[in-house]
Amino acid sequence: MSRTNTYVIFCYCCLLFCAGIVFGFIFTKSGEVNFIAFLGVLSSLATIGAALTAVYALNSWRTQFRHAEKYRMIKELRDMTSDSDFIRRFVISVRDQLMSSLYCESLEDDPSEVMKDFGMELWWQHSKSLNYAWNNMCEILTDEEISWFVTRPSKLDDSVSEWFQKMIYIVFEDDSPRHKRHLNLAKETARGGKEITSQYKELETGARALIKNLSV
Repeated sequence: MSRTNTYVIFCYCCLLFCAGIVFGFIFTKSGEVNFIAFLGVLSSLATIGAALTAVYALNSWRTQFRHAEKYRMIKELRDMTSDSDFIRRFVISVRDQLMSSLYCESLEDDPSEVMKDFGMELWWQHSKSLNYAWNNMCEILTDEEISWFVTRPSKLDDSVSEWFQKMIYIVFEDDSPRHKRHLNLAKETARGGKEITSQYKELETGARALIKNLSV
């Protein structure tokens, strides 16, 4: 039984007790009921009962509204992470562009421009939306509900940035022969892609599990 239900039941018990006392006073000495006093008591009890019912209904509505908001926000995060093909397209796009640069040996002077050229801007845009949805969801979830997620978008961002820096190093800073850098680039693409996809999937799995738990 919820705290609100317990409170309402307690109030109704008090109301019944008070009603018994009041009814004791509306009888005359001869045992007859004073009809006007009786109607006044009924009116007062009805008003108090209506007020308590309204308080109960308001608390019940707030609980339902909060539950609906939780469901909506978790579902939004799940929908954003359900497209695993996005990660595959992103990783392949970065790999192909860096592989092309490996054979033309061109590098922009501005590192930020390099990151834009090699697909990181695509990730930044997606990450911004993902983190926004996550932060909104965390404002309404309890700590216990958040613990259903084994990873966080911030951790995913760190993994993507670390992977990209390794890819950049292989292409532009490693002194190994070109064919070896080609091989290392392919290996790092597979390793990083698997790690990023796994963390991305963990977000979706957490969202799905939490939705299922809220639906019970």
